[in-house]
Amino acid sequence: MSKTNKTTCLLLSSLVSCSALADNSYSLGEIIVTKDVERATEAVSTIDVVTSADINESGAHNLTEAINLLPGLNVRTGGDGAARIDIRGLRTRQVLLLLDGVPINSNIDGQFDPSTIDVGNIDRIKVTRGASSVLYGDGGNAGVINIISKAGTEGTQGRFKAETGSNGHRFGQLSIGNKSGNWRSFVNLSGYERDNFDLSDDYDPVPVTGNPNNFQGSGERLNSDREDRSIVGNLIWTPSPQTQAGISASYREGEYGKPPETRDSTGGDKDPFARNAKFERLDDYESYSVNVTASHRFDSSLTIKPSLYFNRFDELTNNYDDVSFSSQSAKNAFHSDNRADIYGANLQVSYEFSERNLASLATDCRRESWQSDGFEVKAAGGGGGGGGGGGGGTVTNIIDIDEHADVCSLAYEQELQVSDDLGLVGGVGYAQQHRSSGKTEKGSTYRIGAFYDLSEATRLKTSHARKIRFPTLRDLFEPGRANSTLSPELTYHYEAGVEHRFTDFPALLDVTLFRIDAEDYIEKVPGGVAENTEKSRFEGVEVSAEYSPFDQLTLRTGYTYLDAENRSSGAETQDLQNRPEHRLTMELSYRMPWGINLYTSWLHVENNLELSRNPPIISQETGDYDVLDLKVEKQLGRWTLYSRVHNMLDEDYADSGGYPAPGRWFIFGAEMSFGS
Repeated sequence: MSKTNKTTCLLLSSLVSCSALADNSYSLGEIIVTKDVERATEAVSTIDVVTSADINESGAHNLTEAINLLPGLNVRTGGDGAARIDIRGLRTRQVLLLLDGVPINSNIDGQFDPSTIDVGNIDRIKVTRGASSVLYGDGGNAGVINIISKAGTEGTQGRFKAETGSNGHRFGQLSIGNKSGNWRSFVNLSGYERDNFDLSDDYDPVPVTGNPNNFQGSGERLNSDREDRSIVGNLIWTPSPQTQAGISASYREGEYGKPPETRDSTGGDKDPFARNAKFERLDDYESYSVNVTASHRFDSSLTIKPSLYFNRFDELTNNYDDVSFSSQSAKNAFHSDNRADIYGANLQVSYEFSERNLASLATDCRRESWQSDGFEVKAAGGGGGGGGGGGGGTVTNIIDIDEHADVCSLAYEQELQVSDDLGLVGGVGYAQQHRSSGKTEKGSTYRIGAFYDLSEATRLKTSHARKIRFPTLRDLFEPGRANSTLSPELTYHYEAGVEHRFTDFPALLDVTLFRIDAEDYIEKVPGGVAENTEKSRFEGVEVSAEYSPFDQLTLRTGYTYLDAENRSSGAETQDLQNRPEHRLTMELSYRMPWGINLYTSWLHVENNLELSRNPPIISQETGDYDVLDLKVEKQLGRWTLYSRVHNMLDEDYADSGGYPAPGRWFIFGAEMSFGS
C-alpha cells in the first residue's frame, strides 16, 4: 500500500510534521498529540501513515488490504482460517490495535480480524513498527496500529460507492460529513457480502488415501462466505481555540466462515504438517465501541486530555463435525457464545518547559472481562446429536466462564530538542495486571531514542525499548488451557535507520535495521496448557523507497529481510514458522490523460517455513509466490467508474501452509461525490 512515511514528512520541511494530515480527521483519537512541529518521540520511531487518498488509489476495502504492502508486515491466514497481521516476526496478539485511541483487540485472546474493519471512515492509519512510545502503555510489543477516523469539513459533503464482482461480491458505502460553526460531524455506513471465493485454476487437490475429510476440490473454496456491516461516526465541538471535545462511536455486525486447512491428519496417509480439519464458523458477531475525549490547553505550556472509552465484542462461534455444517456430536465440536468487554479511562498531561523541551505523562486503567457459555465435545461415542448431549460414551464439557482482569499503566516521557539538528527522547513506564483469581503481575517499560539531521535531506535515528504484554484472559481462564502462574511477555527492541532525499532526482529512501529479543513467549504446549516457554530473536532490515519522475507518475517499493530464530532451551529446531525471510513489494500510480488513473501493485514472498505438528519437529517451505493487482478508474465530473482485478496472474499460492489463497477475481464499481 502506498504511504506517507516519516521520510516524506522530513522532506516536506526539516521539522514540519504530518500533523497537517489531521485537518480533516478526528485528531482527538491521536495518542501522540502533535502541534505545528514534529514530535521527537515519533521522529525516532519507524512509522508509516496510510492516508485515505492512498486507500482510494488502491481500492482497498478493509484494513487487511490497506496495509498489506507496508515493510515489516506480513498479512497471512491464521490457524483458525481468519486474517492475521504480524509485524517483524511477532504475532497479531502482540500488535496493539486502536480505533480513535480505543483498544479493540479481543481481550479474550489478544487477536483481531483486520478483514472486519471497513476503511470508508478512515482518514489515516498510523502504523508504528517496533519500539513505540511508552505513552501507549502496555501491549504493542510488535507495534501499534492506530486508526484515525475522518471528520466533517466545511459545509456538507458526502460520497456514495457501489460495487459488484466475482463470487457474489457486493459492496455499498455511504459517507456524509458536515462542519457548521463550532461543530463537526461525520458518519459512514457500509455493507459487504461475498458468497465465496474461487481458488486458482492451477490449484490441484492431492487425494489422500483413506481420508474421509478430503473435502476441498478445485473451484469454490469451502466455507468462504462473508457478510460485514458497519456504521462509524463522530461529533466534535470546538468552543474555543484552546478547547475541544468529541465523541467517536462504531457498530459492526456480520458473520463469516473460516475456510479450513485443506490437509487433514486423520486419514490413512497422514501428513505430519497437517492438523485435524475444523469446520468452524463465526455465525454472528456484534461489536460496539465509544470514546469520549476532551482536550484543553490552559496556557502556553500545559495541555490535558482526559478520555473515557468502552468496547464490547459479542461472537457466536460453532465448530461442526464435517462439511455439512449441521452436526456437533463428534470430538472437538463446540458451541461458544462469548462476550468481551473493555472499559476504562485515560489521562494525558503535557507540559512545555520551552519550545524545545516537552514532558508528557499518561495513565490508563481498564477492566477486561470475558463471559462465555456453550459446550465442547471431548470424546464421541455412538449416537448423539448436535446439542450438548449424546449417548454411547459421548463426553461433553459445559463452557461457563465469567472472568476479568484489571490493567493499569503509568508512563512518563521527555522530549528534548538539543539543537536544530539533534533530538532526544527518554521514557519510563509501569504496568500491572490484577486478575480475578487474586494474583497480580507487574512490570516496567522504558524507551530511549535520538535523531540527528546530517543535512536538510538526511536524518539518522536510533532507539531502544523494553515492552511488556500481559497474558490474555484465554491464557488465564480457559478450561484445559488456563495457567494462573503465567508471567508477562517481554520484548527488547534495538533499531537504527537513515532517511534520505536525493537532491539530483526526485527520490526518497528509508533504511532501518532492527533486532527484537523476545522472552517468556506464551504458547500452548503439548497437553493444551499455556506456558511461558519461548525465547526468540527477530532481526533484519526494512527498506522503502519512492521515485516520482514527474507529477503524474509515482513508483514505490518496499523490502523486508527477516531472520527469525527460536532460542528456547531444548527446542527441537531453531526454525519459526510463517515468518517469510524475503518480502518485496512494488507499486505504480499513473495519472493518465483524459481522467484515467492506473494503479498496480506486486507482492513477492520467499522462504516461508511451516513446522510439523508433532515430534520429531521438521520444517518445510510453503512455496514462493507473486501476487499482481491492477486497478483502472475513469473520472467523469463527480462520478468515478473503476474496475479492479486481484491476483491478476491467477497465482496458486498459500501465505500459510494448507490455506490456499483466492485465485483471480474482479470488481466493478462506481463512486459519486456530492455536497458543497
